[in-house]
Amino acid sequence: MTQPSHTEGVMNSFFRAKHPAAPIAIVLAICPALMGQGRVPVKTSPKFEVVSVRMASPDDRQGAMAPRVWGEDGSGRISLRHIPLKYVFMRAFQLDEGQLVGPAWLETDFFDILATVPKMSKTPDVLAMLRNMLAERFNATWHMDSQVSSVNVLTVSPKGHHMKEVQ
Repeated sequence: MTQPSHTEGVMNSFFRAKHPAAPIAIVLAICPALMGQGRVPVKTSPKFEVVSVRMASPDDRQGAMAPRVWGEDGSGRISLRHIPLKYVFMRAFQLDEGQLVGPAWLETDFFDILATVPKMSKTPDVLAMLRNMLAERFNATWHMDSQVSSVNVLTVSPKGHHMKEVQ
């Protein structure tokens, strides 16, 4: 075994005297690299394997009648024929109709969207794939906002209801 240099000896005695936990911290920091785990993989946002987006003909009645497949049924595909983007946004963000505000063409322009979903994709992944597709293909941007609004609540009077059964 070789003798440590003067600098190494001074550093070792400094760390032992001032920072008794330092050698353990160094070992813990080095262990992943020694075990071949030097880099932690970065999770990328999920994307469709293949996606096709085309403007649909306004007169395509057959396409409008086709069942819509959202890729959550295990079929591995999305088939949205003659669909306004408003409904794609509503599904991707899990919104109700009154919660989406956007330009009028979201309801008037129709698209055919066909995509292949990677195997074993879960519903949150499919929704993220839809959001990524909207951002990439339509250059869409969005923000979430809360609005205060009044609502009507129908309740029964403390005296009971006054409705009569219809014969």
